[in-house]
Amino acid sequence: MWFLPEEAKALPPPSLFNMNSAWLAFSAGLASMLHNAINHKPPLKSGVHRLVLMTTIGWYVGYHVTKREHYYFAKIDRDMKEYIQLHPDNFVAKDKKTFAEIVEPFIPSLQGLVERWVLGLVVIQANQVALRGVSYGLEHQVVAIQVCAGLLCCLTVPEVIGGDVSQQAGQENGLLHVTDG
Repeated sequence: MWFLPEEAKALPPPSLFNMNSAWLAFSAGLASMLHNAINHKPPLKSGVHRLVLMTTIGWYVGYHVTKREHYYFAKIDRDMKEYIQLHPDNFVAKDKKTFAEIVEPFIPSLQGLVERWVLGLVVIQANQVALRGVSYGLEHQVVAIQVCAGLLCCLTVPEVIGGDVSQQAGQENGLLHVTDG
């Protein structure tokens, strides 16, 4: 083949059933049906020989594109291995740690479970209050959404702050503010 170098022939052949072949065969067959439809012919009934021919050509081209792709990635892998062999001081092996050394020990407790459950209830309650406040259309109602403890918290800040609520709420970090007034 003119687009594959001689060293690519040493690689094992790719599978006949690969994604490039299937995708290009489907695209070529679809192009053939689209051509029939543009010419006001029944897309599936007329030109079946062209449909089969285009699908076969798409499959063939997809197979050779896969061969080229395998050669390209094999060449990159070869170059990386050669670079690692030429510069071993840049790739010093690190001492391996076990998973237990990295992660803190997990000791399930009833107290932690209850705390997470209560926090979840508080978040749900705050979310309902915030949605109720927004749906009633209260003026200067600020809905602050903050990710805390892995849960999405929605808090409402009524007009208690005084002044322009949107400017004061905008100064808080880590919050997304939505005002309706």
